[in-house]
Amino acid sequence: MKTTMYTRSLGDYVIESIGLKSWSGEFRGIHYTTLYFGILTILWLYIVLKFAIEKWGMKKRWVILLFFVFINMFTFTIDVTAKNIKKNSDGLLTVGFNSQNSRIEYKSKGREYTDFDAEIELTNYSDESKRFYITIDYLR
Repeated sequence: MKTTMYTRSLGDYVIESIGLKSWSGEFRGIHYTTLYFGILTILWLYIVLKFAIEKWGMKKRWVILLFFVFINMFTFTIDVTAKNIKKNSDGLLTVGFNSQNSRIEYKSKGREYTDFDAEIELTNYSDESKRFYITIDYLR
């Protein structure tokens, strides 16, 4: 269920691949993936804790600690892999949008924009300098 800076959570893709919705809205609202995987996680923890404690004699804290270590190792691996893919891509594919440091604000009256302001931060993952231009057309 962990979201990285390069991709949505893997759980969203899994849920959507079997035909279920991952969000109640368009990536907003109730995150159904959390509910689905929350139930599975509770069942998994019960089964693993029972098996690991009874069969292997492990302590509960070690099982839970290993779970968090594996999740973070998985996330780190995904981040590094995605960053290397971006870095080795051609052209402007090496440029990524940084949503955490970007913002878009607008005001509207009725169906028309009355004010628009944006700050967009991009990251160049390659070693080459990139130059491009952004045009925002406002049609009335």
